[in-house]
Amino acid sequence: MLYQILSFVFGVGGGRKTNLKKDLKMLREELSPWLDKLVPWKTSEMDLLSLDREETVKRKGWTKTVTGVIKSIYSEPLAAYAYKLSKKDRMGMLLVRTAEHEIIYEGHNREVKVYVDGVYIGQLLPDGRLMSEDGRNIIARAEEGLSMKAITIGQKEVAMLNPGNISENYAGRAFEHVESLSEEEAKILTAMSMYEILRNE
Repeated sequence: MLYQILSFVFGVGGGRKTNLKKDLKMLREELSPWLDKLVPWKTSEMDLLSLDREETVKRKGWTKTVTGVIKSIYSEPLAAYAYKLSKKDRMGMLLVRTAEHEIIYEGHNREVKVYVDGVYIGQLLPDGRLMSEDGRNIIARAEEGLSMKAITIGQKEVAMLNPGNISENYAGRAFEHVESLSEEEAKILTAMSMYEILRNE
């Protein structure tokens, strides 16, 4: 469902930009109550992420706004998220906040642009690849396995991600294991894993 939300056509020109800014402002307001509740999530603690989450849905006319929080394996709030879907104009955006970072996913023609802390980091394709802006280099990828998804950054496999349909086998943990990461790699892994977890809604 979430992949559909992130894969519609926003439209073109200044109107599209204005609407995106309006949506982002609204989503930030939706997440504001969570900002002082999110637990710091260090690079060395990536493996604490769980698949446990709480979610609230608001409906107004044709529009549905979803907000939620993803917890740690100790039931602490690690990440808050919000997105909007309108059947009428099919416009939307996904916003994720951790205590350290803001991640924006902007969908357009089956390609999802990803921004971390206002900086464009790449474009997510339907096959799980995160591509550079010019489309020539693979920054990272999420590859399907028999039960887990292998997350690779560059040539380095950094984590095995539980895609959400076998959580009972791993006590709700999002990762089976996570390698030692640099801060930049942790940002990319966070962006990739949040998208992969939420797209399975």
